Amino acid sequence: MGDSGPVLTAQHDCAYEVLWKTEFACPQDSIMSSNSCVLINKFVNFDLTKLTAAKLSNYEVYHDVVEKGKTTQYVYYINVCQSLGFLCKGIDSTVCQEVKDEARRKSLGDISKQKLRYADGQLTLTYEHGSPCSNGLNRTTIFMFICDYHAGKGHPVFNSESYCFYYFDWRTKYACPPSRRTGTRCRVESPSGVRYDLSELVHMENSTSNWIALDGESSSSNKQIYINVCGQVTFRKETQQCDRAAAICMIDKSTGKVVSLGRYTDPPTLNQDNSIKLVYTQGSECKKDNLGKSITRNSTITFVCQPGDLESPPVLVTHTQDNCDYQFMWKSAAACSLGVNTGRDCKVEDKEAGYVFDLTPLATKTWVNDDFYTVKSTSQYNFQLKVCGGSNHTGCRGFNVGSCQVKKLNPSQNWTLGQPNSMLYYYDGMLNLTYVNGTKCHNGIYRTTHITFLCNATAADNGIGEPEYEKENHCVYNFRWYTKYACPAKITECVARSESDQYDLTSLVRTKDNWQAKGVHGMYYINVCRSLNLAPLVSGCSGTAAVCLKKDDGSSINLGGVTDAPIVEGNNIVITYKNGDKCPNTDKLYKTKITFICKTGLTSSSPIFVETEGCTYKFQWQTAAACRIKNVVGLNCAVRDSKSDTTFNLLPLLKKAKDPVYSGNLTDNEEQGKFELNICGTVACGQGKDDIGACLTKGDGKKIVLGKTSKRLEYKGEIVTLVYSEGDNFGDTGQQREVQITFYCNPKKPFGNPTFTGQEGNKYFFDVQTSLVCSASAVQCLVTGKGDSTYDLTPLGLTDGNWEAVDTRTQNKHLHYFINICRSVNPSREVMKCPGGAIGACQIDHSSEKGFNLGYVQSNPQIADNGELTLQYSGGSECHHQFNRSIRIVFSCSKQMSSPIFLAESPECEYLFSWQTPSACALTREYGTNCTVEDRQYGYMFNLSQLYNKTKDYDVSVSGAPGVRIILNVCNKLVSSPKGCTGNNVGACIKESAKYIPVEPSNRLTYYNGQINMTYGKSPAVNFIFECNQELSGLDTGPACEKKTDKLYECHWQTAYACRPLINVQCSIRNEDGSV
Repeated sequence: MGDSGPVLTAQHDCAYEVLWKTEFACPQDSIMSSNSCVLINKFVNFDLTKLTAAKLSNYEVYHDVVEKGKTTQYVYYINVCQSLGFLCKGIDSTVCQEVKDEARRKSLGDISKQKLRYADGQLTLTYEHGSPCSNGLNRTTIFMFICDYHAGKGHPVFNSESYCFYYFDWRTKYACPPSRRTGTRCRVESPSGVRYDLSELVHMENSTSNWIALDGESSSSNKQIYINVCGQVTFRKETQQCDRAAAICMIDKSTGKVVSLGRYTDPPTLNQDNSIKLVYTQGSECKKDNLGKSITRNSTITFVCQPGDLESPPVLVTHTQDNCDYQFMWKSAAACSLGVNTGRDCKVEDKEAGYVFDLTPLATKTWVNDDFYTVKSTSQYNFQLKVCGGSNHTGCRGFNVGSCQVKKLNPSQNWTLGQPNSMLYYYDGMLNLTYVNGTKCHNGIYRTTHITFLCNATAADNGIGEPEYEKENHCVYNFRWYTKYACPAKITECVARSESDQYDLTSLVRTKDNWQAKGVHGMYYINVCRSLNLAPLVSGCSGTAAVCLKKDDGSSINLGGVTDAPIVEGNNIVITYKNGDKCPNTDKLYKTKITFICKTGLTSSSPIFVETEGCTYKFQWQTAAACRIKNVVGLNCAVRDSKSDTTFNLLPLLKKAKDPVYSGNLTDNEEQGKFELNICGTVACGQGKDDIGACLTKGDGKKIVLGKTSKRLEYKGEIVTLVYSEGDNFGDTGQQREVQITFYCNPKKPFGNPTFTGQEGNKYFFDVQTSLVCSASAVQCLVTGKGDSTYDLTPLGLTDGNWEAVDTRTQNKHLHYFINICRSVNPSREVMKCPGGAIGACQIDHSSEKGFNLGYVQSNPQIADNGELTLQYSGGSECHHQFNRSIRIVFSCSKQMSSPIFLAESPECEYLFSWQTPSACALTREYGTNCTVEDRQYGYMFNLSQLYNKTKDYDVSVSGAPGVRIILNVCNKLVSSPKGCTGNNVGACIKESAKYIPVEPSNRLTYYNGQINMTYGKSPAVNFIFECNQELSGLDTGPACEKKTDKLYECHWQTAYACRPLINVQCSIRNEDGSV
């Protein structure tokens, strides 16, 4: 369980309720304990007998107490696991207190009353029944052991005394569990009381894995870097060579060398910009100093708040030339401040962690014939509760009652315990709902109901659970409700590694809704590296499911939950979800396998259901997220991520000649002073130095060049960095000073300022939080509405250029709009004026030559019950000092392609557009003959007869079937029929060794949502899938074929003949004077 600390769950009229989940509250016989100094079971292995003092060499601890100006010195004689060598007040003691220079002694514990316990990660050794105390109790000693691998046996230290309980701290390696640590100090608090907690990232000793860091220094890396947070790496097969005390372990796969990059010794601290710093020290030796003394490796991890992201990996950003200091960056929601979150309509969102809690299934639940739940308590009353609303049918008088108390023997005696509301509160893992203004109570105040919802993924009634009455306190009635709908998502790290390449699927993780894939039997709901977000669409699905099938009859099947991180299989990335519902007629459980296929620049795709194989459901997903990470360099202060086709432009951060540059004080480093810095530009740093990017002015006025300016941006490990090198020499090391500036996404900061975060030798590190490096979220541009009608706006997502629109208001003819659909706007001279990085729409004001961000690509299109299809981007540039600009586009079905048209601007700065387009028409499945098929949406006729090779058949190998080949042609018979496959009715011939199997051809095509299918034969059958690729005719390459079953072969054929031309139609022209 672990100690999560006390949490305030209720407060009303000076009455407070605190919930504290701790193993110490469990029955004594369930806590791991022993009457000896050895505690061994399948979880732990402690042996404190090594701490027993040698004969006549007891531990001695001195402690002074000052009272009324008088100092009394106490000496504590201590032994553990064995009594002292003398009696203390006639007791065979382990701890004896003596007033120095006096003959007074007191026993603080009897060896026969020994208890060793391990709970909440805390190992304690207790000795009871010492000498009587003034309060009538016998004195007791409690040793609180702290795991410290470097302390050896250690030594007890006096902590405190309270009511004749004496507490001692003892750091020792013998208190370390075999796999990791005792307890965690993974929280940090700002001077103003804002709390941060990294515990979400801690992998406990029973975890199946460690975090694996991306190597940002190299696209093709030989390093395997395992990390844990606030503790040692967990002991697994892959880490068995690592130092057991290491918090970061690096393995060089090419040489087999294993080094520790540091141990967890100190809790995290807070940087000036509210990022969190965790420093690991005392790693493996990296070199010796001039005196021959060993210098060890250290690592610094900077945690940066990334709302909603608990799956991203740590990234190695840089390390020093001497291999002594390593810098990691970790973007995570765990680094965001803890705060109280409120929500309406029975929903609340923890925006930082990305959790959305939706209690609507509890609010709409019917229990037998009641729309409320009856809590049958052991007292003389029953209670009736409805969640987020009221009932007209409770035992209480009146209508719309949220909570009701009814006397069992006399139901006419009843009291309303609160009027309903739908506002939820969430703080630090606790979900609360409060009803106030019930019937007046005996003390004159009105009755109140307080419901605390707690997580239980396997709660009764398919996860709904049931409330429990706890107690009444000053007319506040407290209930607890364990339910799966209060559970945060289950997660795993979303990266994969091959021998040399690195992959990151984090952009596919959903935190509010889920991915959808339509199947024959219903709708599949899918999340990536995270369990499903439990919204009404997935009601009935398991709280642990990552894939759920909602069948057409309303039933649901859990097809697997998050268990392992993604892996690399060939050229693809694969996630397998396991432990779903029981598979019928077998002892197996359902599982799901999703194969991610790299498609550069494709960020608005969807998963596609492929097939079932026994109890395994298989999906394919073409996406840019599945492409390997490439480290790229960009010039002129911009860099393009070729994987997602996103350009990060930092020129808006450049301070021009007349503007003051960035400046601040250097703290926590060897050289105190004031720094001046520019981004991709210069600063003044003494005469004759005109190419300086960063300068340090010391207290005596001396100026030191920290680095020469550069516009060379590096995109490494999906992090943008800028390096200024060739600074002045650092001390007598002969090394030149160097500045490294790391940029990370903060959508709330359009530009941002550099913050000094530390110095390692000759290197100076700065961080910049800015929206300019925010990537576009992966969104599903395909949406399903009422009656299973499906719409797909993907064709409107441009990879080159943008959709343009003009403001139709006479007074605003100077405003110009650039828009893209389900992907960020493409860079151009005009768009570069808009701040914000990967934004979905941009407004240019030609009168001031300024640009404004109209919102980020974060949301899927939405389809209303009336069929209205909309897309919204929000979180843009500030407007009227209180709102953020946003854009909403209303699409309508049309056979003619047009461009977006401006309609209106709301007082809250929402810009409304209309758009008539064939992409807003419901998708239809079309059938064609003679090797042609029409896309009725766009009125385009596909003709694949051009793939028919009149001179030579295609001869292709078959994946999954060594030695098997297929000789085929398109929509017609073979040109040259091999032996055994002759005749006019043979379109393909399967060759297996000396065996030839003829397959009947077909010229019938099926078209649905950009995909063309054709099937030859029946048993065996060859299924052709023609996919659009503008760069390939397909005549030279032919298809890629795979054996699916003994009777089915599948051939994917990439060809430009399967592409529909898309015309970017601009329906308005701007004159030179700005008029439309």
